[in-house]
Amino acid sequence: MIVRLSKVLEIVLADVGLTMNQFRLLTLVQQRSPSPAELSARLVMKAPNVSAMTKALVDRGLVARTQQADDGRRRDLLLTPAGEALLGAAHERCAVALRGLAAQTGDERLIAHLARWLPSLDAA
Repeated sequence: MIVRLSKVLEIVLADVGLTMNQFRLLTLVQQRSPSPAELSARLVMKAPNVSAMTKALVDRGLVARTQQADDGRRRDLLLTPAGEALLGAAHERCAVALRGLAAQTGDERLIAHLARWLPSLDAA
């Protein structure tokens, strides 16, 4: 069931030009600027793949790299205005899809039930 739900969201995200992993990376960057090691762990991807995906998002103008003031070696990631806009559109499209699924089931509580899983999913 979860895999099928994930597939629906993959299709929705493809419509806005993002993969699921790109969406997740943008969301993590929006929350804070994670280290490359944290991105690798949270995305369950090898560091070279995270680097390649990050570079692609930088090349698309969705993410910018900034040098950290207190540590000249570390570069932080932040969303550009275009990245913020695309991520906002992606979140809205996903929400519309989930509301549509909830309406089809006749159980408007579906989204609230899924939201209750978030702390456990974050902890896992």
